[in-house]
Amino acid sequence: MSTLDVMDITRPTITASAVVDAMYEVLLAAHQNDQADNPRPCRKLYTVAMRQKPLKVKHEWRVAHVGGELAGYVGVELPVLDNRHVAFAEVVVHPRFRRRGIGTALIGEAEQIARSENRRSLIAGTIGPTTNGTGTRSEAGGLFLQACGYDLALAETLNRADINGLDPAVEQRLYDAAKEASSDYETIAWTGSTPDELLEPLAVLNGTILDEVPIGDLDLETEKTDPEIMRQNDLRTAERGTFKSNVVARKKGSTDIVANTVIAVNTEPIDVAHQWITIVSPQHRGHKLGMRIKMENHAQLRAAKPQVRWVHTGNADGNVAMLSINEKLGFKNVDAWQEYQKSLSNNAALSASLRPRCPGASLTALQSRLPTYFVGGAVLRLVMNVPGRRGSRAARASASLRCSSALPTHFVGGGRVRLATRGPDGAVLGVPDGHGFGARAARSRVARMVLPGHPPRCVARRPCLPTS
Repeated sequence: MSTLDVMDITRPTITASAVVDAMYEVLLAAHQNDQADNPRPCRKLYTVAMRQKPLKVKHEWRVAHVGGELAGYVGVELPVLDNRHVAFAEVVVHPRFRRRGIGTALIGEAEQIARSENRRSLIAGTIGPTTNGTGTRSEAGGLFLQACGYDLALAETLNRADINGLDPAVEQRLYDAAKEASSDYETIAWTGSTPDELLEPLAVLNGTILDEVPIGDLDLETEKTDPEIMRQNDLRTAERGTFKSNVVARKKGSTDIVANTVIAVNTEPIDVAHQWITIVSPQHRGHKLGMRIKMENHAQLRAAKPQVRWVHTGNADGNVAMLSINEKLGFKNVDAWQEYQKSLSNNAALSASLRPRCPGASLTALQSRLPTYFVGGAVLRLVMNVPGRRGSRAARASASLRCSSALPTHFVGGGRVRLATRGPDGAVLGVPDGHGFGARAARSRVARMVLPGHPPRCVARRPCLPTS
């Protein structure tokens, strides 16, 4: 990207199939670059899920274009029934457009969205380096999130097993031992939607997941679920073309479900299954229920989907019991997954700092109404077109909301400017930085900020002070 290339960030029309197809192609390109030896993302699942409206969360999307080409996007998931203090972000940048500030701009958009929803924490995950996996993974994702102020909150191990890889005699011995240890329990197996009579007891167990599985330092609380949510989730899963295989366990003579395991198979790749959840109620552990229901589910999956060979799963590094079960079933480490988290608790302070200059308008409220452009290595949000505030002190004060802190600072014409880069003629390209900025000096001497309806650009009108 040249110094005059411009990135604009907009809210996409997710209902438009062409938009979703373009986003999927970016995701696929990123996958092929970062983890080509792992199963590719399923196109049908991706495109159908985009148009669905889940009960428990709402989504916000922002896309970044450079020269009219989709260069990356960010998806923000906002829980609405529980954990309403947290948001989740997924940033995807096409490999051809990386290391140009696009990821930084997109994660900034995610933080802005989360703050506008009064979320105190933002969580983002990335593939991580591993010493035991078959592939070599870059540390770039983790380093990027750390540079953006995120802290590692949870490390997970990603494993894979050949569903037919165990010696049959070994598999039988493991199953016999598990069934004997859990002889006071019965199991129920099915594929597809959950039977109506099991919805309520299963909802009770599934609602304890975040209380019972290791979540590290993630700022998460107990999830809310009920039979209707589970029924709707089953319908959405089926609409995505995902096959689901379940096995649960309960004490003989009881209707309470105390153990549950789910495996899913998407429409592609057809030889890959994904382990979703395995949970055993704490009061019923020590009876090899985890081993028993997982093995029975493997048997059910083999019968229903004989084309499946690989089962992928992930567990927190601290989940020793489940990691031990998986190891006995032939799972081997292929990757690491890292969940990073950032506190957004300074939202109130940021809004307060702007309020005296712009009564009645918070920083996030201003930001949400303005287009974003990428210019010369920094993110510039145009503010001169705020309705009723054009040329106002508040608009000028907020002319630059985010700049790279690594860039040198100079004072030009009474205003503070971050130097971003030099143009082909040697002139310094820059963007205004900080409150109290002299907008007139910036437009005449450093940067010309173009209002909507004109091509966005930032060009030096004449050379500025020499860089240090």
